[in-house]
Amino acid sequence: MGVKFARKYSDIIRDLSNALETIQGLNDFFHMDIKDWEGLTQEERYDCIRTLSDDVIYALGQHPFIEVGLGSVEYDETRHLLMIRDGSKTTLVNLL
Repeated sequence: MGVKFARKYSDIIRDLSNALETIQGLNDFFHMDIKDWEGLTQEERYDCIRTLSDDVIYALGQHPFIEVGLGSVEYDETRHLLMIRDGSKTTLVNLL
């Protein structure tokens, strides 16, 4: 299957990373307690999130829905979008 995109990959990863960064409980995804997560520098946390973004893109090629922390990411193949949900908030990342 695979996630199809036409935008520059680095731009998609940047947008996805920015959306993932706001998800509550993201530290749990990395098996870190909140104290350890907050002990990382902003740059270290963002590096973890960028790596996670790559992993999410790959995983969405196999499964259209992934839980991340207390949120989720869904691949809408027909609209060429990633939908990042954190509670009642939804962020869209356009793949075209």
